Amino acid sequence: MAAAPTRWTDERLDDQADRLGRFEANVDRRFDKVDERFDRFEADVDRRFDLAEVATKERFDMADALEKERFEAVHAELAVASKKTDKLIWVLASGFVTILAAVVGNALLG
Repeated sequence: MAAAPTRWTDERLDDQADRLGRFEANVDRRFDKVDERFDRFEADVDRRFDLAEVATKERFDMADALEKERFEAVHAELAVASKKTDKLIWVLASGFVTILAAVVGNALLG
């Protein structure tokens, strides 16, 4: 191995500057390639998230429609049960009035 030179000449400094310039250009070119890869990756991630968002929205819309349909069915059944309960209350009240009238009539008429 040759001994390191102890003197720097203008020619050696120019050579060093040229080599550094080529090195920087090589580094810049590599970083440009890395930037391109990140841009492609970012675009791919954005596209996938957009697809996932569309699929999720469709599923939530389907779930909302199904939920609405089921709640409408439950409300219809509750309306029927409410009408039946109202009818039962009137029947029981009528029966109570009838029994009360019979007891009062029996007490008065003997």
